[in-house]
Amino acid sequence: MKGNTASIKIAYTYPVYITNGNNTIEVQFKGGTVADALALAGITTDEFDFVEPALDTEITETIYIDYTDVEYVNGSYQEKIPYKTETVYSSSMNKGTSKTTKKGSEGLKTVYYTEKLVNGVAVEKNITSSQVVTEAVNAQLTVGNKETVTTSSNVKC
Repeated sequence: MKGNTASIKIAYTYPVYITNGNNTIEVQFKGGTVADALALAGITTDEFDFVEPALDTEITETIYIDYTDVEYVNGSYQEKIPYKTETVYSSSMNKGTSKTTKKGSEGLKTVYYTEKLVNGVAVEKNITSSQVVTEAVNAQLTVGNKETVTTSSNVKC
């Protein structure tokens, strides 16, 4: 009678620690790459993320993985454009007098930006472009420069 043999494969697991910012999680891992360990922890990486050691590093023992989630987000906001006041001098108005002859109004522009988020926190914002929606209209202030002459009819010589 031939002996029956059985093959037993024992799979050992070991802890893998994944740190993301101030949070560290532990997964029990039985082998594979850093990318496999991250996937086991439910973490999906993209080309902007920082992972140390590299994603293709084989894990054969307890290891610490540093994962930094980096995202680039595009956005926009509106910004007021202040108007200026132009001064015009007039000889039809007495010196020392002035009046607003044209009211000004603010303009509006849209500013587009790309923001870098590291582990969900904004760390950098770069303005990529801006577009004027409405131009500002300058105000006009008219200032008198006419000299007034004082005459006296009772001047004696």
